[in-house]
Amino acid sequence: MELTIDFMKTRWEEFNKKYFEGCMTMPAFEISHAKHALGRYSWKWINGKRVETICLSDYYICQEYDYCNTLLHEMVHQYIRLKDLCPPNIQHGYHFQKIAKRINRDGWKIQRCNSRVGFTPRVQKDTYHMCAFKMANGRYFMFRYHPDHEAHFRRLVLRYSEAIWFTSTDAKKYDSYCQCRKAIRGQYINILTYRTLK
Repeated sequence: MELTIDFMKTRWEEFNKKYFEGCMTMPAFEISHAKHALGRYSWKWINGKRVETICLSDYYICQEYDYCNTLLHEMVHQYIRLKDLCPPNIQHGYHFQKIAKRINRDGWKIQRCNSRVGFTPRVQKDTYHMCAFKMANGRYFMFRYHPDHEAHFRRLVLRYSEAIWFTSTDAKKYDSYCQCRKAIRGQYINILTYRTLK
């Protein structure tokens, strides 16, 4: 679905009454194209008044449920700040988990971090340069690298007995991997996944 400010306002009003006793003041709303954050709650003091903003990203193709789930996640942050339940530097602690658990009884899936795995970007990237290898401890690991730095990563991976280098255009599978330029950062995979790459 297409994300709009009107949609965010309407659902915010509904959720404020249903899950937060209607005690919160409507914030400003923004739509971003952020890749690494599905949503964000922020606030700042202006002329002695706290000005709040909830921002949702439309970078990925999402259903209404997904946008609502992310909106609820940010509303929990808003509620915690309103009630001053914990210091601002504690983002997903005890109070967040307690409130999320209560709301999730209605079928939502509010988590500490809303995963981007499984979501497809609205604009597909051309090619994902990937490497999977077997580590010295027997586990398998996969990462994505920038093609300009392939020679660097091939030198790093030389010490491992097995490695598979491949490219893909499957954004649903590989867009959640950050693009490495110096250090190897990725995800552990199981042996069955590794074998399908051969």
